[in-house]
Amino acid sequence: MAETQKEKLKIPQGETYRHTFHYRDSVTGAIIDLTGYTARMQIRASVESATKLYDSTTLGDITVSGSFGDVLLEIPAAVTTAWTFRNAVYDLEIIDGSGKVTRLVQGTVIVSPEVTR
Repeated sequence: MAETQKEKLKIPQGETYRHTFHYRDSVTGAIIDLTGYTARMQIRASVESATKLYDSTTLGDITVSGSFGDVLLEIPAAVTTAWTFRNAVYDLEIIDGSGKVTRLVQGTVIVSPEVTR
């Protein structure tokens, strides 16, 4: 059984941001096969906020690598450049072929301001 990971993301504004999340069994460390899964992620100012600061799915900036148990997030520089927020919260969920949703990771987002523009 895997449990929800907690991870702080520090995203440099104006840069293409890449991060790989690994889905592993919390007891044995074994890779959990994600073949047939999709994923989605949102960033909001707070958990209660109705406004999404960022929203992506496997049709956008997320790639699920199946048998490797990895989920790659790749946010383009054009997106991070436009961000004006500095602190927020996020979670990333994976969805199996039957529709079962599992929160893979959650945490805070810190956007490091860009100086060179």
